[in-house]
Amino acid sequence: MARLEDYNSTLALQGISDLIIDDVGDIRFTDTDYAYILVVSDSPMRQQLVTWRFRSSTGQIQVMDNSLAFANGIAFSRDGKTLHITESELESYSDIPTRGTGNFYNYPINIQFNGTGARNVCAWNVAWQGHDHTHAVITWKRVIFRTLDGAPEGLKVAANKYLVIGGGRAPGVDITDELGN
Repeated sequence: MARLEDYNSTLALQGISDLIIDDVGDIRFTDTDYAYILVVSDSPMRQQLVTWRFRSSTGQIQVMDNSLAFANGIAFSRDGKTLHITESELESYSDIPTRGTGNFYNYPINIQFNGTGARNVCAWNVAWQGHDHTHAVITWKRVIFRTLDGAPEGLKVAANKYLVIGGGRAPGVDITDELGN
């Protein structure tokens, strides 16, 4: 077993939040500072939070997207032509430890809640390029859904193409079609 750091000693990951593996074995993952915020890691954020692509065939790791404030859940559509990532900016780092409203967490954490932060499901078109059609290029980012309560966390695509979105602090899940309706 190899670790991503074995491939690139200068890479400073914050903490993988979610990941997917495509048909060619490449891994895409969202990198967040959540472990530090929850005080389970003593490594503060060292770089911008981004979504990464790790090419298992070459060991190359590259930034796939850096436009989201807090990328979280990640999933491909059933046909692989759309990439979905949740953006969960409802919580962010605070220097002042808190227990949260109503003792939601039962231990001190470094979170401040931001009711105006992004809580979106974003989608990109995926084009498979290269001579062997194994290089995914993402284009046309768009917000397709905004949660009404809580922050979108995990994300899965059901067999019927519906998006099943974990609601974070909200009870239950949001379910939409592939267009966010």
